[in-house]
Amino acid sequence: MSEKSQNKSEPKIVRHSEWCDQQKCTATPACANGESHQGTPVVMPLERGGPFPVTVTAQLHMPHADWLTEVYIKIEWTGLTNADHVTVGGTAYIPADLIGELSQALGGLAARASADKKIELTEYLNTFRAAHTDEEVTGP
Repeated sequence: MSEKSQNKSEPKIVRHSEWCDQQKCTATPACANGESHQGTPVVMPLERGGPFPVTVTAQLHMPHADWLTEVYIKIEWTGLTNADHVTVGGTAYIPADLIGELSQALGGLAARASADKKIELTEYLNTFRAAHTDEEVTGP
C-alpha cells in the first residue's frame, strides 16, 4: 500500500510492505527520514524452568528514507543473566537476508553444546555408578 505526501512541493511516496503493521509503523509521507516501517512483533517466551525466564521478541523493521534501505529483523531479549546472575537484555538489528546464515550457525553451536552435554552426563553417571559399585563391594 502506498501513501502520497500532501506537500505539493515535495511529493513523497511511502510504500508499506505487506508485513508493515499500520498500528506500529511510523513511516508516513509527512515524517522525516529516521522513522521506520515495523512489523507485528513475535514474542517467544523461552521457558527453562529456572528462576530467570528469557523472552525473545522478533520484529521486521525497515528504516524510512528517500533511498532504498535494508530490511532488518529487530531482536530484543530480556531475562538473560550474566555470570553474576544479574538480569540483562539487549536489542540487535540483523539484516533479514543474513538471518538464515545466523540460524544455521546458531543451530550448529546448539548441536555441539547438546552433544557435549550428553557426553558430560554419561561420564558423570559412569563415575557415579563406579563410586557406588565400589562402596557396595568394599563397604562394611
